[in-house]
Amino acid sequence: MTNDTTRNAAKVYVVIPVYNRLELTLGCLACLEKQDYRNFESILVDDASTDGTSDLVAEKYPTTRIIRTVGDRWWTGATNDGIRLAMETASDDDYILLLNNDLVFPPNLLRVLTSTQNAKGKNSVIGAITLDSRDGKTIRNGGTNLNPWTMKFSFPNAGRSIAEFSSGHVEPTVYQTGRGVLYPAWIFRKYGMFDDIHFKQCGDCEFPLRLAHQGISLWIAYDAQVQTNDKDTAQINHTVRKKLSDWREYFFGVRSNTNLKYQYYFARAASRPFYRPLGIGIYLSRVFLGFAKRVVR
Repeated sequence: MTNDTTRNAAKVYVVIPVYNRLELTLGCLACLEKQDYRNFESILVDDASTDGTSDLVAEKYPTTRIIRTVGDRWWTGATNDGIRLAMETASDDDYILLLNNDLVFPPNLLRVLTSTQNAKGKNSVIGAITLDSRDGKTIRNGGTNLNPWTMKFSFPNAGRSIAEFSSGHVEPTVYQTGRGVLYPAWIFRKYGMFDDIHFKQCGDCEFPLRLAHQGISLWIAYDAQVQTNDKDTAQINHTVRKKLSDWREYFFGVRSNTNLKYQYYFARAASRPFYRPLGIGIYLSRVFLGFAKRVVR
């Protein structure tokens, strides 16, 4: 998809892993069709949807490349499948953009992400800021800090209004998610793929931590805005009160971001090598404490 203004610009390969939620997928693709940065290609990885996603997307968006899997890839494996397809033709100067299908965004998303990446340099990964779709202005994820000694995360701008920040504002972050993150294609050739062995879900958070250890800088561009809502996420909602009987789903559910296997390998990537055993222990204790707080509150 090109026009005269972006014919010579780097190509963006947009990878969208999906399972059902057809209406959300169509909404995401509709936002892509309106982008003013036109040199992009959409790759939809359908992990055995049962709602006709692939067929309808092929009909409505015939230029979208569709990978159909058998239902065992989950988010991380499906994302890797899409990246591998993109890398067959991508040059090192091109980009891979990860999108979840529950996102809506304005026509300037690709343009802002690519221009910010150009400004920050090739050794950078640029993510979009996540806003609450209920009002379109409240920040849900605008960057994350991590205390390397206490292994405690903080989200300094969460809950604030995007209107408080000037145009061009960027924030450093210690990790990214799949909600609109632009990777230079060369990164996957040099550093490999998302870890789909240890992370069926949530692999989007661990990979940027590995990159940061290699000197790759991670940023959130506040002019690159995506919107979503907790009710639209495919993950288990842990913001609500829990019962003691929920422990199995909380700690071992595949779609749970507090899955102990995910959390162990996430903490392993986040902690400093000389501090790793203690750091992992502290981090996992926070996971258990979080469940206890949700049970008693």
